[in-house]
Amino acid sequence: MNIKFVRYEEQYKDDVIKLINKSFDNHNITDILEAFNVIGLVGLFAGHAISYLNITFCVDVIKNTKYAMINHVCVDEAYRGNNIGKDMMMEAINICKSNGCSVVKLTSNSNREVANKMYQSLGFGIRETNVYEKVI
Repeated sequence: MNIKFVRYEEQYKDDVIKLINKSFDNHNITDILEAFNVIGLVGLFAGHAISYLNITFCVDVIKNTKYAMINHVCVDEAYRGNNIGKDMMMEAINICKSNGCSVVKLTSNSNREVANKMYQSLGFGIRETNVYEKVI
């Protein structure tokens, strides 16, 4: 299966929104798609978006380092099991390196067992931390 990974562009918006909505509950990603510090990575097959993730670039002012957060990693159900997620993550890691990041972070729901195994196979380690959230 020949998947082409490209940077997100407006022409992929409808496919990406459908993919995100199928993969995640209650996500409004429209503003994120166009944010200045975010790169969207789209996996294309036969001209359609079948996978997506976004990379947010951040700066740790205490450590004086640049890092990236990867979010919304998803592959259309019909195409899972073909290493598309793994290949897309490798491409994303290369983008992070080329943008000067020394660390890549992500979060994943513990119920996403296949995804979590993939992240660990790519060298991601589980951190012991509390993640807090406040809706405002």
